[in-house]
Amino acid sequence: MADPVTEARALLFQFQRSSLKACHVVTQSFELFASRDPAIRAPSTSMEPTVEAAPVAETIVEAPHVATLVTLEAPGTIVAAGGAVGRIALLDETIDLVSDTGGTIVAHRAAPGTLVEYGEPILTIAA
Repeated sequence: MADPVTEARALLFQFQRSSLKACHVVTQSFELFASRDPAIRAPSTSMEPTVEAAPVAETIVEAPHVATLVTLEAPGTIVAAGGAVGRIALLDETIDLVSDTGGTIVAHRAAPGTLVEYGEPILTIAA
């Protein structure tokens, strides 16, 4: 089987010798439109490839203790594995809230200033 360029050339060669006013060919790999008449325009279709997005692995950062949530990094922030994603107040001490995985923070599940229970989801990170 010939490559698409060779096939397109052959198709245009046949179109030139035919009595057709227009020719529109759509395949999975390309789209070709040719017209002898300037009044006949190409249909407004998009040949953008459809690519299925790979599933995104998400990690939920949970409260390691019963504590007050002090701060959180903003959604869109890129964090490294082992990096701080916020701070919690535990008794009289403020400590870092650390993520085991790296990625981008996509959502907050708790608001700063609230009391979070042990194991409560605090934010979501997409790998």
